Amino acid sequence: MFSKHIRYSLLFLLASIPLYLRAFPMTVTQLPVIDLLPSNTVQRIFQDREGYLWFGTLDGLCRYDGYRIISFRSDRNKPDLLTNNEITCLADNSNHLWIGTKQGLNILDKKTCRIHHFHDEAIQKLEIKSITVASDNSIWTGAGNEIFRYNPDFSLRDHYNNLAGQEGMPINSIYEDRDGEIWILTWKGGLFRYDAAGNSFIPYPAIGTDNNPFQMFQDDRKQRWIGTWGNGLYLFSPGKETPYTPVGTDESVPFYSIVQDNDNKYIWAMSYWGLRAFEYTDSGAIRNVDVSGLFRETNNLFSEIIKDRDGNLWIGAFSEGAFTVSFNRPVIRNYSLEEIKHKIGINPSITSVYEDKDGTVWLNLNRYGLCFIDPETGRIRLHTEFPELERMGGTFNYVTCMTDFRDSEEVWIAKESAPSVVSLTKNKRRFTVSDRISRLMEQLPHYASALFVWEDSGKNRWIASRLGVMIKPFGKDTLYSVGNEIRNITGITGDSDGNIWVGSASSGLYKIAPSPNNPRPVRMTNYSKATGHLKTNNIQTVCGDADGNVWLGTKDGSIITCNIRSEKFDDLSKSCAVTGEAILNILIDDYRNVWISTHKKIIEYNPVNRAVTHYTPSDGLSVRSFLKDACYKSKSGKLFFGGNRGLCSFTASERLSNPAGPGRVIITNIRIQNASVFDREANVRFNSSENSLVLEPADKNIEIEFSTLNYAASSKIRYAYKIDGIDRDWIYAGNNRQFASYSQLEKGHHLFRVKATDENGLWNEDETVLNIYRKPALYETGWAYSAYAILILLTVFAVRKFNLNRVKPDNEVQSVRIDKSDVEINISTLKYPLPNETFLEKSVQVIEQHLDETEFGVNALAKNLCMSQSTCFRKIKALTGRSPVEFIRNIRLKHACRMLKDKSSSISDIAYSVGFSDPKYFTACFKDEFGMTPTEYQRNNR
Repeated sequence: MFSKHIRYSLLFLLASIPLYLRAFPMTVTQLPVIDLLPSNTVQRIFQDREGYLWFGTLDGLCRYDGYRIISFRSDRNKPDLLTNNEITCLADNSNHLWIGTKQGLNILDKKTCRIHHFHDEAIQKLEIKSITVASDNSIWTGAGNEIFRYNPDFSLRDHYNNLAGQEGMPINSIYEDRDGEIWILTWKGGLFRYDAAGNSFIPYPAIGTDNNPFQMFQDDRKQRWIGTWGNGLYLFSPGKETPYTPVGTDESVPFYSIVQDNDNKYIWAMSYWGLRAFEYTDSGAIRNVDVSGLFRETNNLFSEIIKDRDGNLWIGAFSEGAFTVSFNRPVIRNYSLEEIKHKIGINPSITSVYEDKDGTVWLNLNRYGLCFIDPETGRIRLHTEFPELERMGGTFNYVTCMTDFRDSEEVWIAKESAPSVVSLTKNKRRFTVSDRISRLMEQLPHYASALFVWEDSGKNRWIASRLGVMIKPFGKDTLYSVGNEIRNITGITGDSDGNIWVGSASSGLYKIAPSPNNPRPVRMTNYSKATGHLKTNNIQTVCGDADGNVWLGTKDGSIITCNIRSEKFDDLSKSCAVTGEAILNILIDDYRNVWISTHKKIIEYNPVNRAVTHYTPSDGLSVRSFLKDACYKSKSGKLFFGGNRGLCSFTASERLSNPAGPGRVIITNIRIQNASVFDREANVRFNSSENSLVLEPADKNIEIEFSTLNYAASSKIRYAYKIDGIDRDWIYAGNNRQFASYSQLEKGHHLFRVKATDENGLWNEDETVLNIYRKPALYETGWAYSAYAILILLTVFAVRKFNLNRVKPDNEVQSVRIDKSDVEINISTLKYPLPNETFLEKSVQVIEQHLDETEFGVNALAKNLCMSQSTCFRKIKALTGRSPVEFIRNIRLKHACRMLKDKSSSISDIAYSVGFSDPKYFTACFKDEFGMTPTEYQRNNR
């Protein structure tokens, strides 16, 4: 017993010693869509089995997919959607989300996102305090001072209104531990365990002075924790004589939410006074971890803490929405520069950065000059506060670059708008100043201020100025000019072969080859648009890596690599996910990852597996606009980037070398004409569990929303989608696009496919497929097409009959054969049906008027009919089936038949009378038309 007291005293002692954050880095970010919540007070946070996050607010329920919020609440348009808009608890099973409110229970169908009120009227007037879906799939619900236990089919299994014979104890929470034990925590009624064998509840000794257990949690060591309302936090060991061990906290504090993270293994306990964190020591004791610094920007008024399936912590807050605590993300340090503003009266704008061996950060402030940040105290001192620097007058007012060297304590600082490079040596926060390099530069004519300084592999020092390049050979106090023709220099670097590369904003890229025996190398090669190597001459930054490549960033937003041996240039802009912003700076870290800065973001790229990620203010960066040359890679491996109003640093890691993480895409919503399918009274269109969508014939402007439900890095996920048969190839969406739009789809079945990257830009080739069926319109159905076919056939038949009735091949004007006994043909009075009767009568009359005229032909006929020859041809052909020549000849031959009745008339006379100039030709035409010669016709008609 004595040893127990000693152990407890040791626990209290250790718990009272605050520890600072270590192990896995943590970052806290606020829910970015807070403005879309119906209430900024989030009381409950819950992640369902599909991965959606649900926020229970004071005024409705919200579903979050990492990008968008869908709200469910009763309002004037849907007055009875929820029994009450104040959400008190949430739970789910495979098909339904259980929603407890201030008054009543609601059920959401996950397939359709339809909500209905729970059918059990006994529970609908009570405040729902706790819902737990047990391992046997039964649903335990605490409402008021009663417990309802339901089966998965919503039928009531048991109802308890007293625990161990005690009535009137309101339920605080119901918890199932890892052993399957059900625990009931009541308001000032103590703790109970459910005994399944006896279907009863076993009470436990009182906890604290008020016996008010509020929340239970079991950690990965199977140790149970109990937070009480007003009596502090306890460890709970059910089998011990004294089951409760207080954790070193103020016993008057209510603790109402507990969770353990996966990375640091901290126990996080939420109270009225904010979050507390605890950890196990190597000996198994509990000690406090100081996490207060994480929440300095919040009001510390929290309601619940949970852990999502990716290990992130989510915190519901009063009036501030929700916060995420993320682990193992890149360490981003923001340097507070408020002190600078207080000292000089302007917001700092960083144009140059350097970190010395002591960790002191040197900055050049635009329009002010050099200043220093002490790594121990965070204090900022201006150069004017150091007498040895102040004596140099305005030397440090306008600094263009700061560079140190191997095997040397000196730092070279170049001054803007003057041929000046000053050497500084720092010793215990005191500086030694030398301007010998400036004096050397003055000996070289026409050299402007130094912009960049570079030390090559031979320890030679190169100075790039506005008007050329200089070299100071190792061990010599002499400067030589090199490449005076290079203008508008934007960067200088070296490669693994010892070459020097210089970027220009006007003439591309230059390689200066070293000469072992000559301090003034003369071999220089230019790569530009003129040489065909580059598409632009405006190079903004250059950086050599250890793999034989020189990286170029251009003004037009391209990332280009040059292989120093093959002189092959490759455009890696797409792989690096740059979007057209001008490239300002490129650095390469100790893991050979490439860091790229633009005005608005930092990009990290792994050239081996092509993983890529980016950082913006939404990731916690304090810098809102980065500046060119405001970057530095320190000897410790940190990468600094500065700009307007800020400075940040990154700690490099091998994160981007990891294989592609999970990237399964969820179809989260469908919008038709900008209206969600979930907004409809009955969602029969979209089934989320089966990934199927049914469209009506009139549905247009379809928008398909999707997400991987990656909440910690949602802005870094990229998506690609297509519809088979409509899109030729994958459509790769930008980082800010998580939906696909189609104006209208044809009837029938379609397959919509979507895939995504992980947060490092590596594609996961697993596709999510949405089956879309668009119903045919009435005019597109099979019955409609059958009717169309019948109508077409009837139309063809009618047209054919019409044409046959309108134009018979021989009509009364032309018959294929003339009845041998019928010689009484009155040609002028033939009947022609239809509206063309007048035209044909007119045509016959004109021919009869010129019957004996041998030269009368088509031209004369058309002229007499007052139409063109072509029109005459088309019309007669259409009506009679004969050409005008054949039509005229047919009329002449039929008149000949009448004349042949007169036996006294010769064949020749008759031929001439009907316009034939050759009797033999007349005989041939007559026989061809009627099947007999004129003589035979005359003999047969005696």
